[in-house]
Amino acid sequence: MALARTIFYRHLLNAESEDRPKITYQQPNSKSSGTPTKVNSTCYTRTLSNGTLFIISAIDAVASPLAFTTYLLAMHQDVQDRLRREVQQVLTKDGELTYENICEMEYLGQVISESLRMFPSLHGFVQRTCDEDYEYKGARFPKGTIIGVPVLKMHYDSRFWSNPEKFDPDRFSAENKHKITQMAYLPFGAGPRNCIASRYAELFLRVSVATAVSRLRFLPNEQEPKTTSSFRATFIVLVPTKGIWLRTEKILKS
Repeated sequence: MALARTIFYRHLLNAESEDRPKITYQQPNSKSSGTPTKVNSTCYTRTLSNGTLFIISAIDAVASPLAFTTYLLAMHQDVQDRLRREVQQVLTKDGELTYENICEMEYLGQVISESLRMFPSLHGFVQRTCDEDYEYKGARFPKGTIIGVPVLKMHYDSRFWSNPEKFDPDRFSAENKHKITQMAYLPFGAGPRNCIASRYAELFLRVSVATAVSRLRFLPNEQEPKTTSSFRATFIVLVPTKGIWLRTEKILKS
């Protein structure tokens, strides 16, 4: 409903076409001015549908990666300390987290990229259709064949990644990211049909992780330290088999 109200208040970007059907939309609990507001029903429905899809996609694209990232930070205290130092330096300088300084945190981006490599949002949902007959090493793919891309398998392929089982954010440093094989890293797919919420999801992850590490220290759960080392694949995303079990300690301000 909030999304519908937002679209209505913006008058659908003032778009109205006389050759398309119109509907009259009256806000609930609002007083009528006597003149009904006409909006383009096709544009309204499409915008509302796309907005809803965007929100739902972002939830799936953020929830599991955020859980896995906190798990990896708990299991690698040196990485967590280095990340916290970067965040605290920004907070000391600017006083608060902003869109600009969140995007400028290099190590934060590296941590999230490496987490998405090990636990990609779209593990095997990436598909493409051959637009022409194609042959590769004796295998023939007729036009129209749907090809599934094994993203998780590629992210752990030693031909593309050295020591792929290791959590190493420096793979994505300015000095090393040029070594990454093109199209071997596909946490949100690629091209014009990649995840619709990929950029929003990455920003959400940056804000969430930066805020969390500035206030909390993530530690392994002593009773079940290896619970989250396994995961299962749903239709779209990876999820921890038994959930994420961690301990936290509040960061005391000096």
